[in-house]
Parts: sequence; C-alpha cells; structure tokens
Amino acid sequence: MLLHLTFFALAAVVVRFGDLQTMAWDSDLVVHAVATDRVVERDSGGRIVTWTELTVVETRSAAPVVEHGPETLWLAQLGGQLDGETLSIPGSVTVDVGEEIVLFAMTMPGWPTVIIPHTLGAGLFRVDAGLSEEVGDIVTASGTRPAPRRVEDIDTLWRQTGLPQPLAR
Repeated sequence: MLLHLTFFALAAVVVRFGDLQTMAWDSDLVVHAVATDRVVERDSGGRIVTWTELTVVETRSAAPVVEHGPETLWLAQLGGQLDGETLSIPGSVTVDVGEEIVLFAMTMPGWPTVIIPHTLGAGLFRVDAGLSEEVGDIVTASGTRPAPRRVEDIDTLWRQTGLPQPLAR
C-alpha cells in the first residue's frame, strides 16, 4: 500500500485593528463615495477579481503628495463570483451597486484611479442612518471577532480621523 501524505502550510494574516485616526493617517485616501458599477473578470493568472466603480462624494488625505481627488475611483478586490465559480477571500467585503460607503484606502502605484482597502476586514463603513463598519471574516489573536465600529454621521467620522478638509476635484 502506498501512503500519500499531503502537508498544508497554515498561514495567518494579522490585521491591525487600530483607531480611526491611525488608520486614516496610514491610508493614502479616505473616500466617501457611492458604488455605481461592478465588473467581475479573471486576471492574467486566472484569478477572479472584482472591480467596483465608485463615484466620489468627498476625498480626504493626510499625504501631501495627493493634491486632488478624482471624480471616479475603482475599488479592486481579489475574489468574487464568475461563471458559477466563487473565489472567497477571508476578511474581504462586498460593496453592492447603489451603496454609499466611506473607505480607508491605499492607491495602486501607476494606477491613479485604482484603490484597495487599507486593512483587510476593516475600514469600510456603510452609510445608512449613521455609519456602520463592515468587519470581514476576521478574528483577533485571542479568537474573538472584533466589534464593528459605529459612527453617528460623516462629520463625526471626519473629526475622529483628524484629516484636513476635502481634496479639491
């Protein structure tokens, strides 16, 4: 009898679940936007990638190199559903067309209108009667799930981030 052994490398992703001011100042941009379109496709490696078009309401940044914000941004996320196949990434969240959000984001070098979430599993707030953070499928080192943050309104969120006034468009 031939015995086949398969070894799986277990890896952990560590998410730094910091306060809003720290996350804002570590982000390239904090974007208040409405999702207006979604495109799901395969990249050159065959992986499913979801692109969500965001119409920008307001953009703020601590980075002095960012002088103005574009009117439209594309949120790029690995994962999604395409042709009956699902690629699920732990910690990722989905933004539906029509949703109003505030996202702490990083820019993609060489792609001025493409952003990715600053922190996998945190930093995306859905705007409804207030702002509710969408916490992805993540757990702390002690095995507990972080509680989503809730902010009364956008003005309160901006005050908590400590970011300067909106970028001109």
